[in-house]
Amino acid sequence: MGGVIPLREPVLFEMRLSEWQRQMERLWRDTGIQNMRFHDLRHESVSRLFESGFNVMEVATVSGHKCLQHLKRYTHIKPESLVARMG
Repeated sequence: MGGVIPLREPVLFEMRLSEWQRQMERLWRDTGIQNMRFHDLRHESVSRLFESGFNVMEVATVSGHKCLQHLKRYTHIKPESLVARMG
């Protein structure tokens, strides 16, 4: 007996992906936002986490990226910021 019972992940919204997409498209249409994709939102949020000082592992935990090479494309390191941090 003694099988492992997986815990259910917490659910933020009780909604199927297709319904979420429909709702987002309606929101974008109603607000006049054009050419928006879910990936654009993800890119923006991940970029802002980096700008806020989160490290790579913290951002990967939030974003769900398993491959740090893929996460690297969200980093837009400004040379002046790097110089300032180096002192």
